[in-house]
Amino acid sequence: MVTLATRYSLAQPGYLALHARIRRQRGPASARACWRCGRRARVWSCIAPPGDRIRGVSGSGAPAWYSLDPDAYRPACSRCAALDDREHAEARRAVAHLTLSPIPKRRRAPAPPLTAPVPEPPALFTLDPTDPTHWEMP
Repeated sequence: MVTLATRYSLAQPGYLALHARIRRQRGPASARACWRCGRRARVWSCIAPPGDRIRGVSGSGAPAWYSLDPDAYRPACSRCAALDDREHAEARRAVAHLTLSPIPKRRRAPAPPLTAPVPEPPALFTLDPTDPTHWEMP
């Protein structure tokens, strides 16, 4: 039987536990300004160098890199947090000597062929103001 004690190691906090600890110590990131652009922050962004980060699992179950040092986190807006993550991902790829293959450009679908305009069919009836029923059959 797997218990919480055997399933989780308390030697180092996980991604969610560390972010909860930062929120307890410093409050929510949304109460602060982004450290890069000054807009309202949304998340605590890790600015530790790639060598100081460990791999864990985020709240959504996706792999995430985080630091065990609470001082390595800064409040960031969504755009700047994504920029931080992108910069650190590039640094990790450079260390591992990996490159991204270029993404091919999407080709636009060909335009439909031009056709001659279709003539309107003849009217089935017309309105006649002198007729009491106001209908006239052709």
